[in-house]
Amino acid sequence: MRTILLLAGSLLALAPDAPFEGTLTVRVGGPGGTGAMVMKLTAKGTKVLTVMALPGNNQELRSVTDNKAHTTTNFTPFPPGMAKPAGVADAKGVVTVVKNPVFGPPVMKRGEKTDIRALGTSQSIAGYRCDDFEFTGEAGAVTRMCLSKQLGAIFPGVMGGKNLNGQATPWAAALGDKPMTPLKVWRPGGETILEVIEVKRQLVSPHVFDAPPGYIDIATAMKNRTTLPPSRP
Repeated sequence: MRTILLLAGSLLALAPDAPFEGTLTVRVGGPGGTGAMVMKLTAKGTKVLTVMALPGNNQELRSVTDNKAHTTTNFTPFPPGMAKPAGVADAKGVVTVVKNPVFGPPVMKRGEKTDIRALGTSQSIAGYRCDDFEFTGEAGAVTRMCLSKQLGAIFPGVMGGKNLNGQATPWAAALGDKPMTPLKVWRPGGETILEVIEVKRQLVSPHVFDAPPGYIDIATAMKNRTTLPPSRP
């Protein structure tokens, strides 16, 4: 789940010539290509709101990525029936802030590189044209992406979240800061990692990035050794 959030959390790392404003609907495949989930990505300027429904409990996982500050703020709801900390019985969840990787040239740490190869084919996905590329990591792992220039760079951060070693995944590092949006990411065996299924260009209110009511900042509460009241609408 953390990988998916990171994948979903740092979109819009580069503002295109005509910055995308609106909402993308993205289908994300689960482990082994099963258990696909759908997330909504609402973008304006350098910020993106990611909303994903949690299976089985009618709750949403939300995050706001600020690509100027290179941070993602996660709003995680308390599970139904969970005993809440003393003094915050009305709280709906917790707020955490993580630092995102800053993408640059397509080079991995320690000078390791990822090979990028154009396949010479193209697709039309969610009404946008994209060209197929293949990325081969140093360990030989192959990933394919259909990249579109029509939306600028909407994806690098989430997709490029850190792996368990604290490094960006090889294919996302290879994409780097190129002004392209992957409309589909898959493996040669057929497993789809993610696919954009709808694009809506529309005006977005800056208030969509505000903290939802009822969430508490645990980090600040622990630092001050006190319990913060829930945020108010």
